[in-house]
Amino acid sequence: MSWLGGTLSSLTSQISNLTSEVLLEGREELDDQGAQLQLFKARLEQLEGCNATLRKELERLRSANAELEDRCHATELQLCAERRSREERSNHVVSNGEGNELSLLLEQHRDRIQELERALSEAAIERQEEVAALQSHHARQLALLQRRMAKEDDASSSLQKSGADLQVPKYDAPMSMDPHESGDSKDGACQTEDHMVEQLLQEKQQLETSLVELDQQNQEALAQLLALKTKLEAENRQQAEELKKFEKYSKPVLSRASQTDSTPLRTASVETESVAASVSSTGVQAQIVTGTSREEQHSVSSREDDERKFKEAREKCAWLEQELASRSAREEQLEKKLEELTANGIFGERQEGDGAAAQDTSTVTASMEERLRSLQADKDRILSVMNEKSRESSSLKAEVHRLLGVIAQERQAAAKLRREQQAVQESDDVELTRQALRNLSQLVRDRELEVEAEKQKNGTLLQLLRQCSPVDQEHLQELLEERESLAQRVALADEEQGHLKVALQQKDRELSDALAQVDKLTLDLGLLRLEVDSSTQKLEEKNSALLAAREEALALRQRIAELQSAVQRVEHSQPESSGTSVQHWQTQAEQYQTQVCELQLKEAKLSKELERLRTHLIQMEESYTREALEAEAREESLRSRLMKLEEWARVSESAAQNATEQASQQVDNLVQQLAQAQSQQSALAEELRHSKASLTNLQSVLDHFQTEKDREIQLLRSSYESQLSLEREKSQQLISLVTQKQVCVSTAGQKCSFLRSTFASEFCCLGYVSKLTRETLCSWIQLKLLPDGCSREIVQLTCSRAQLHQAARG
Repeated sequence: MSWLGGTLSSLTSQISNLTSEVLLEGREELDDQGAQLQLFKARLEQLEGCNATLRKELERLRSANAELEDRCHATELQLCAERRSREERSNHVVSNGEGNELSLLLEQHRDRIQELERALSEAAIERQEEVAALQSHHARQLALLQRRMAKEDDASSSLQKSGADLQVPKYDAPMSMDPHESGDSKDGACQTEDHMVEQLLQEKQQLETSLVELDQQNQEALAQLLALKTKLEAENRQQAEELKKFEKYSKPVLSRASQTDSTPLRTASVETESVAASVSSTGVQAQIVTGTSREEQHSVSSREDDERKFKEAREKCAWLEQELASRSAREEQLEKKLEELTANGIFGERQEGDGAAAQDTSTVTASMEERLRSLQADKDRILSVMNEKSRESSSLKAEVHRLLGVIAQERQAAAKLRREQQAVQESDDVELTRQALRNLSQLVRDRELEVEAEKQKNGTLLQLLRQCSPVDQEHLQELLEERESLAQRVALADEEQGHLKVALQQKDRELSDALAQVDKLTLDLGLLRLEVDSSTQKLEEKNSALLAAREEALALRQRIAELQSAVQRVEHSQPESSGTSVQHWQTQAEQYQTQVCELQLKEAKLSKELERLRTHLIQMEESYTREALEAEAREESLRSRLMKLEEWARVSESAAQNATEQASQQVDNLVQQLAQAQSQQSALAEELRHSKASLTNLQSVLDHFQTEKDREIQLLRSSYESQLSLEREKSQQLISLVTQKQVCVSTAGQKCSFLRSTFASEFCCLGYVSKLTRETLCSWIQLKLLPDGCSREIVQLTCSRAQLHQAARG
């Protein structure tokens, strides 16, 4: 009995020690959970601050969107104005000889403007959609954060309640409680606490991922807006440059057309030289048109290349983000597995401790220490793997940022190179065209002057020949007929040359189209090579991911085998007390087996996808090799056509040279005939001298008559001027008399006003007298100005009026 009492006392002491240790562990866990809750609250405050910053960013983005819309509207107005100006210019240009080529250029520019307007509208719609998506996403994130805050508050309250329950242990009756029941209750409380901790960790990870996603979305939205801005600015610059080019090319073309169409060249030599000049001018025009078309095609192809590169960079970024998300998901799964393993290890340790308390404390402590060491080693290994994965993810993110920076630098460098190349090409082309046009204009002017001089000489010679030698009219008619035949030949040569020009222009267009197709095919080949390289990189990365998944599957299988062996050991050691733990281990083993099956299925799917990608790549390579071979065949055919056309042009040039030689021979014959005519002209020159002498005599007689007439005119002018001076003196005298009378009248008026103030009774009669005096003065002035008969009649009228007034007063 004493031995039993000692064992019971030792057991009770061990149980009390274990309960105290469990309570201490529970308190420590509660303290840790409280610290974690405080950290979570601080994190929530940070999230609220982030939300405030995101709202500010949204407002900034809205303001930026409004500014971009205003800019888009301004650019649309500019495009409309430019379109109107181009239409007006096209109306002016079509009236000239080269309206077809310029109309084609105008149509191309109009199509380009329409495409730019469509791109602007699409960009505005995309920006509105992106802003709406950002607003909805931020609203959802705020709602989720509020829900999580409510859940965390509930979880904190429940944890505080559980901590209060745990902090009130019952030490009064330790022997009355069953040790198995107490261990089960403690294990259940620990499991609930572990579950809550896992939930909190998961919510924390979700919040962090949501923050990362928000940052990424904001960065993507900003990048897209910046890309749209740069794209619109580049398109506006290119459009302005194209307008400048068009204006520079249209002015010399119009001037050249007006110069070439101004004067028709009639003589054979001058006509051949004008034909050569027109050929050179049309060649320059064709070069200008082909240069503009090539520059436009080059700009379009460069834009397509930039868009394709940007799309590829976006796809690479999306693929890297997917890989990062998958790796983060794997890390979360590994953390969950770690937590489950730690929870299971703690549960197994507690059950083993409860069962071994009755048997042997030394074996229990040793087994617990071994389990703890193994779990610690597993934990360290998994943490090292997680650290490696996090380092890889950070390195991948840095690589992504570096690639984006490299892409931006390449774009800037490409834009600079394009601008420099365009500036150099424009300067070179403009200088060459100006020099060519100056030379052509000088040649045309010199030839026109020579032609006019020859025309004048021919006209004078023909007149002299007609006047002097009527016998040579038959010879002149023969010469005129020969001249008409030569003019007809020159017209035929001009027509043939026009046909040759049209054919050459068509061939130049075909060549430009073929070159554009070759450039497109080369770009497609380069893009295919890039796609093949990216696909090979993806295959290698997927192979590495498959190897990593296989390694993880092998590690899980080993872990499952270890766990199964541990379960078997536990079953052999404690078949009765640990039935529930065995079931738990079995369920975990089944879960691991299902995970292994899922991994195997994923591996099979990945292998199938790899095979599909390989077949797709092989098919794409075959198709593009076929297209490349077809393009080479087309290029060879076009080159053969070019050779044929060059031979035909050489033959036509030789024919034109022969025609010019024949015309030069005929011109030499005409020059000889002109020399004969000049000998006849010298005989006629003497007769002209006699006629000039008679003309000089007549001119002297005419000059004498003219001098006499001038003298008579001067005498008449002097007499009229003297009469005018007399009349002016008379008029000045009359004006002086009128002024004197006016002064007298003013003095009389002043006297009348003074008498009016002194003698008010005689105001009427004095006013009447003043009126009569004024009327008499006016009549006297008029009488002085009028002739004698009129003055007498006026005097009679005044006398009769005075008598009437006296009768009226009497």
